[in-house]
Amino acid sequence: MEAMLRLAPEEVVVIGVDTAHKKGEHTLFDERVFLPLDDDMLHSIEMYGVLKPIFVRRAGAVFEVVDGRRRVLHAREVNRAQRERGGGDPRTVRAITEDGDDAHLFGLSRLANRGAKPEHPIQTAEAARELHASGKSLSEIAGYLNVGVPMVRNYLSLLELHSQVREAVADEAVTMTAALKLVVLPAELQVAALEELLRSENRTVAAALAVRNRLCTTESDGRSVREPPPPRRVVQRFLSNPSAFGLGHVSEDFWLGVRWCHGFVPSSRIRGMANAVRTALERGRGRKRSDEPRGGGSESPR
Repeated sequence: MEAMLRLAPEEVVVIGVDTAHKKGEHTLFDERVFLPLDDDMLHSIEMYGVLKPIFVRRAGAVFEVVDGRRRVLHAREVNRAQRERGGGDPRTVRAITEDGDDAHLFGLSRLANRGAKPEHPIQTAEAARELHASGKSLSEIAGYLNVGVPMVRNYLSLLELHSQVREAVADEAVTMTAALKLVVLPAELQVAALEELLRSENRTVAAALAVRNRLCTTESDGRSVREPPPPRRVVQRFLSNPSAFGLGHVSEDFWLGVRWCHGFVPSSRIRGMANAVRTALERGRGRKRSDEPRGGGSESPR
């Protein structure tokens, strides 16, 4: 980190405002730059200036804003208004330069902005996905987002939901926590569960869980129908590592898997379960072949 600089807000580059970048095209893009300016913040900067330093990175001959985009935009507006009135000293910003790779700077930007402006869970989830795709661990992402590792898993799971369910979360028709109860369902059952929740006034987590469990179960005359359970070695693998089957992140998902082990939930009703079973069986067969004696004959036991 270098010494603090004193810059005019017009001298620094706000990605997406001073450039043509759109969402997903630049690490330092943040769609909150398009929020309306805040009158209270404008008045504060006009009276006292920008009190909190911004963070920038040097990109050739210019400085790109890592943190402090809104402060820069408000300071620019104050300067514009003063020029129109023909008086007043232009506001400047104190800037600290920050070095690091794109993923690190993106993470710092998210961390610095946590709590500054309300961010929708979908936006946070997309930030978590970008950090994860950049090679950051769940622990590192948790540090950048100022949340726990389980919450990072929730954010990443949120983006695995069907687009209609994600839109319902974005529109606040259902909560993120309730929607996450549907993530273990195949896409078509996620949509069916969402439609049922939207028809009801009860859209709580418990209601989402009840709808999910009912859709997972085959019923006849109002009673659960038991199907042939999976092979024992697959059940053993599930119990030792439920996350390999996409379950076990929360207790409700683990117990759904236990019901599947007993044959009360078909593999087709759990997203990715058929592939997980196939993988477990193939690994089992590969292990069995590797244990077979090689060569012309078998060796006598000693």
